[in-house]
Amino acid sequence: MEEKDKDLIMIEIKDDCSFCFQDKLQKGSSSSRSPKGYVHIFSVDKDGNKEEIGKPNLVLNKGREWLLTRSFNIENPSISSSKDEFICWMGLGDGGATIADPFNPIPPANMDIDLNNEVPINPTDITCADYRSGYYYKHPLGAMDFEQDIDNDNSYLILRITTTIGFEDCNDYLLNEAALFTNLSNEGGSVAPFNIYSKVTFPTTPKNVLREIILVWYIYF
Repeated sequence: MEEKDKDLIMIEIKDDCSFCFQDKLQKGSSSSRSPKGYVHIFSVDKDGNKEEIGKPNLVLNKGREWLLTRSFNIENPSISSSKDEFICWMGLGDGGATIADPFNPIPPANMDIDLNNEVPINPTDITCADYRSGYYYKHPLGAMDFEQDIDNDNSYLILRITTTIGFEDCNDYLLNEAALFTNLSNEGGSVAPFNIYSKVTFPTTPKNVLREIILVWYIYF
């Protein structure tokens, strides 16, 4: 494959968990209790020209329930997540926008429990997980790096996760949603349950064998 024929999409996503600790506890203030982030989508052509689009991102209630059990090492029998799970997988989907309006994503909702319509990742990559009907449906997370938050005394409150959806992944799908999932293991071939932590939707992006997509997901505390 010649270099000039390759295409690259870079997506930057921000999960701001600090909102979780800033919530107002008054009854009826649910609209102010929605930790949101932001997704930066960069399309880079063969000449290095970059185009950016931004859309909202959301840490879901299901993810926040798990985070509470994880923080205190106490099981909550009322939820499906275990305190022993950790964020270790990514899923992708094509249900984040309608066919009629592909560049206007449907915002995630607090009560979402999964992607709107998940798509298969790869049929043979054994580093992936959640194998069903001949395909793996979860992609491993890529490199993780701690970063300082200059707005909070340069404390290490940021984790950057860089994950590449390669040339052989998710081909012939129109991707427009992604999510982070918890599980008991990050080993290839891991099985359910996978519990969603956060979700993002973005303008529809065609995926094919000539295109890689890099998702840079920031977790802020």
